[in-house]
Amino acid sequence: MDSARAPSRSWGALSALTVALVALLALEALGVFHGVDLALRPGAPSGALWARLLSATASAPLAGAVIVAPLVLRALRVRVEPWLWALSASLLLATLLAEALKLVFHVPRPFSGAGGGLLGVIEEYSFPSGHASRAGAVAYQARRGGRLAAVVAWIWAVGVAASRVVLGAHWVSDVVAGLILGAWSSALVEALYPGGALR
Repeated sequence: MDSARAPSRSWGALSALTVALVALLALEALGVFHGVDLALRPGAPSGALWARLLSATASAPLAGAVIVAPLVLRALRVRVEPWLWALSASLLLATLLAEALKLVFHVPRPFSGAGGGLLGVIEEYSFPSGHASRAGAVAYQARRGGRLAAVVAWIWAVGVAASRVVLGAHWVSDVVAGLILGAWSSALVEALYPGGALR
């Protein structure tokens, strides 16, 4: 990518994602998604192995390991690549924003106790999905690795989002908002720190 055009593309993507995210948050606040979510809710939560495994790939503990990895490497005096700093910052921002928004919206999960999280009271709420936000953050960052990396990462991210619905932990609107929130988080990090994007 031409380095002179990269900052304007980053801000352009951030602007578009900001509009999408604000629109989704407003629609959720107005209760617009309620009927759609009820229509798309599975009859009962599934314990499908594929869904549990795919969901685990975007778990908070795994993201936490990626978030602290650059700090540990730096403490060990190992050079940390800029893309790892950007990925770490994107995951941290996406996770913190998702958890904060859960406390703002207080949307109950489709099935009580389906969250399976570590964060106590926050796990009672489902909007937006933390797993999907982390997946969206990774998928957005992966686009800098080339077209194939981006396609594979977005297929994985959508799979993570679908797994959360299948497991009964989230409504469809939760995971859509999570994916956009994650992508927005990565776009913000990229716009503020363009040298840190994956190459």
